[in-house]
Amino acid sequence: MARLGYSHSIRNGGFRRPVEAAILKGLGVRTGVPDLIACRGGRFYALELKTDTGKLSDAQEQVLAALREAGAEVAATYGLDAALAQLERWQLLRGVASCGATSNVTVYRKPRQPKKAPAQTGAKRMISRALLTR
Repeated sequence: MARLGYSHSIRNGGFRRPVEAAILKGLGVRTGVPDLIACRGGRFYALELKTDTGKLSDAQEQVLAALREAGAEVAATYGLDAALAQLERWQLLRGVASCGATSNVTVYRKPRQPKKAPAQTGAKRMISRALLTR
């Protein structure tokens, strides 16, 4: 099947030792980059995913504003339902997504490893797998 677009998830967050942070900064890694980047049909999309109680950092607000000014479709969403709804508005999902029992999106997951991962990471992974651009 031909690919309809391109998407990837950004892994900039998390703790870094000072030396590692300096190396990444020297390589061009920037703070505030949205969690999900997609390009489809000549349009560029950037989505920042937050928990229901999350808050955008100043760096995130600045990056979203710069991307919007450059012509990108940008959004910050709070909670999984809001993220899925935004991706539906952008028509970037296969089918119609719902967090309820009647979801039309099938997400295949590998068995969970015993190590603990933040809940938002699982949501990002699920959204990434449901994108049309994959």
